[in-house]
Amino acid sequence: MIVKIFKFTLVSALLVCGFILLKESLKSNAPWILFYYAGKNGKINLKVSNQELASQGVIIESKIIVPPSFNGKIVIFDRKITELPFGSVEFQDITAIPGRVKFIFEGKNIELLKRVFIIDGNEKSWGSVNGERISP
Repeated sequence: MIVKIFKFTLVSALLVCGFILLKESLKSNAPWILFYYAGKNGKINLKVSNQELASQGVIIESKIIVPPSFNGKIVIFDRKITELPFGSVEFQDITAIPGRVKFIFEGKNIELLKRVFIIDGNEKSWGSVNGERISP
């Protein structure tokens, strides 16, 4: 009888510990941040970043001419976003931040995942694109 109680307690404790570890491994406090700004060439640039994964971010240059009254715009995916200043949101799942975000900017399909950055179907690790500039 004592052996059964011990086994039950041990299995229960292992399940609880496993659940806590899984939950913590999925958790990240840093959301995806999109920063639209005027580049030196008079065109809109987009910086995609995440404080934990890509502190320097990825800069995507565009052919969009800066509107006269444009002062920059920051979009933070810490809640559901339905509109972007330039481009459109295709998909987002931010149940566990940073989550997964897919959007279109200047005709490029961009997907942000915790493990990779995907642009037009080409996967790159965050370590390899951190600080990179992508031209139109």
